[in-house]
Amino acid sequence: MTEQEHLKIRERLNQALEESYKKMLRTKAALGESIVTVNAQGELLEMPAKDAWEQYKAENGND
Repeated sequence: MTEQEHLKIRERLNQALEESYKKMLRTKAALGESIVTVNAQGELLEMPAKDAWEQYKAENGND
C-alpha cells in the first residue's frame, strides 16, 4: 500500500471518528446527560453534554 493510500485511509478514519463524536454529543445533549472529558492540563472534567456540544459548535462551526 502506498503512502498516499495510507493517508486516505487515515483521513477517512478521522472523519468517521469525528462524525461519531458529534453524534454522541448530540444524543447525550438531547437526553440531558453528561460526559467525562479532560481539560488542557489533563484533569478529568464532567460536564453536561449540552455545554460540550455548544462548545464544540463554537470551536468547529455549527453542524
